[in-house]
Amino acid sequence: MTETAPEPEKHWFRVHFHDETTQDHFTVNSLVAEKNARAKKPGGFVKKIKRLKEVKSDAR
Repeated sequence: MTETAPEPEKHWFRVHFHDETTQDHFTVNSLVAEKNARAKKPGGFVKKIKRLKEVKSDAR
């Protein structure tokens, strides 16, 4: 039997660019989110990356 590593937990990240545009990415960390954002918008300069808060589905 082979044990597989547990799947890393993913989070939502919002990548902000200097031209005031944003992109949301669902990844394991902010570096991957930045990499994906730069791939979708070549030549864009990243200003900041924020992890979005999780929304609980059972909130009342």
